[in-house]
Amino acid sequence: MKRSIIISGLGAALLMGAISAQATPTAGHGAMIAGYGLETLAGQEFSVAEHRGEVIVVNFWATWCKPCLKELPLLDSWNDEIAPRGGRIIAISVDTRKSKVEKFVRRSKLLLTVCHDGPGGLAKRLDLSSLPCTYVIDAEGDVAYIARKGPDEELPVLRRIVDQLLAGRPGLLVPASSERK
Repeated sequence: MKRSIIISGLGAALLMGAISAQATPTAGHGAMIAGYGLETLAGQEFSVAEHRGEVIVVNFWATWCKPCLKELPLLDSWNDEIAPRGGRIIAISVDTRKSKVEKFVRRSKLLLTVCHDGPGGLAKRLDLSSLPCTYVIDAEGDVAYIARKGPDEELPVLRRIVDQLLAGRPGLLVPASSERK
């Protein structure tokens, strides 16, 4: 027997707010990310703003975060797939020690752009509540989606959203969890 729960009024508004908060971009984060100066592990300056017109996936991670370490190689291979279509993935480490990040990147043979920003940088300004945390920035520089879970839960959703943005269909952004089966 199926059971239905009917929620109306304030209860419905609070529930919808809680459901959409997970994937709802935070106002001003796109500009904050775009305006923040980063440095790659190779010592080059990197700015998301310089890549306006591309779809940028910004992944915050750390070497002590097991879901992050599982996700990074997947993001690295995915970066090769989306780059020819106008997409790019940037991995920003929040580790305290840059040497740990360099060692992991070298051992994992990652080719995507990796920046070390430490725990007090952009992640702190964005007030990230968990790692991994991944922002999808659309071609106009706006945050289209924020993923706050590990690769198993979020990578399929990220792929769908990025593919839609790269295909020029930003109005169709639908996370997999809200699709009808």
